[in-house]
Formats: sequence, C-alpha cells, structure tokens
Amino acid sequence: TDSGTKYVTYQNMKFDGSASTRINDSFQISNATGVILRELEIFGWEATMYFSGVTDIQVLNNIVHDMNYVASACVPGRRYLPFYIGSGTNLTFTGNETYGNGGGWQFYPGPITNATITKNYIHDETNCTNQNVGGILVQASSGNISGVSIYDNVIETIGTVGNTQQASVLDLGPSSGAFTQTGTTVYNNTIYNSA
Repeated sequence: TDSGTKYVTYQNMKFDGSASTRINDSFQISNATGVILRELEIFGWEATMYFSGVTDIQVLNNIVHDMNYVASACVPGRRYLPFYIGSGTNLTFTGNETYGNGGGWQFYPGPITNATITKNYIHDETNCTNQNVGGILVQASSGNISGVSIYDNVIETIGTVGNTQQASVLDLGPSSGAFTQTGTTVYNNTIYNSA
C-alpha cells in the first residue's frame, strides 16, 4: 500500500505473489501524486494495481499477468483485475501488457478526469466465468467521469466459454445514479478473437 506519496518512481522490479496468502491487491496507491510505475512485472497475486484518489499517475511498459486464483472458484466482488482505477485525475496507461487474469481493466466508479489508455496489449483475459469486466470498462457510479481516451490498443481473446456475465471487450457505461460520463473517445484500436 502506498498512500499519500508524491513523485516516486517504481522501475525495473518484479513482484511475485505466487507464494502469498494476501487477499486483494499487490499494489494499492491512494491519495498519491506524480507516481510512475515503469517496466514492472507483476504476477501471482489475487489482484494487482488499485488506484484511488490519485493525480498525475503514469503506468508505463509493465507486464501484469497470471493472477493466483482458481477460475472455477472466483469469488464475486474480489478484484481479479490487472488494473482497477477507482478515482483519479491525469492518468496515463501506455505500453502495458496484461494477460491470464480473471478480468480486464476497470475505470470505476469515479470520479475520474483525463485518463489516456494507449498502445497497450490486453489479451487472454476474463478467465473468471463470473467476471463482467472483459477488456476495458469505463463507468461512472460514485462520481463523474470525463476525458477518457482509448486508442491504438490491441485487445484480443477476451471472454471465456461459459462466462455467465458476458464480459465485453469495451464497456463504456451506462452511468448510474446522478453521475455522468462525458468526453470519452475510442479510436484506432485493434480488437479480435473475443466473445
């Protein structure tokens, strides 16, 4: 857990959680500013990176893969996701590769302002049959979401046979309650071989 940190870079490290009994996140970053996560390999955890109340965060060229879970026993409500962004401003996700996880990337519930998701390779995700987050989900539920850009990504082999939640490659809403999602742009992504 990293709370309240300012201007720290984590770079060229490996986080192997395959022997851990910890539940939920390997990285939890909250109320932090200017944190850079670059060229990390993270695997074997039940879940990986959770962000809440962050500003000016860069997640660059990381590999996040192979969560430590049993697909047939995935527990609803647990975070089997490579990236879970709860709230933040000025977020950049570039050049990352994620695969072999229970689900995909989640930008929810907000508030989230100005998130750029580009040049990532998201594949072989949604191994939990009860997971509804496939490739990338953006949904306002506890705060407004604005200015999300999703472009130049490759997303493939999303969803499993028997996935009861019908996880989608891109899920851009709908918003719930009094909160809105505005200014989301999606273009020039390559998507194939998905449920």
